[in-house]
Amino acid sequence: MCGDIFVDVNDDFYIINFPSYSLNEINVTDEMTKAIGVKPVAAYINRDLMLIVESESEVRNLKINQKVLKNLDGLATVVTVKFLHKISCDEI
Repeated sequence: MCGDIFVDVNDDFYIINFPSYSLNEINVTDEMTKAIGVKPVAAYINRDLMLIVESESEVRNLKINQKVLKNLDGLATVVTVKFLHKISCDEI
């Protein structure tokens, strides 16, 4: 577990503060690219490995190589796109 989850109620809104941990930026390796089928633009690690790719379409079209993926550092590997903008639940 990473810690406690705190919830504040403000009128009709629930504000949830999820636990987090710091990530350290690391060099993107050829093994990372082989593992997901696309070259990440950035990589971060703490407990888990987080790979950042350029676009949503790259995330949707990953070509996972399980043999290579299982040898990457980190308990889990997360692949996500660069942060684009904040949205609220009203926009969904």
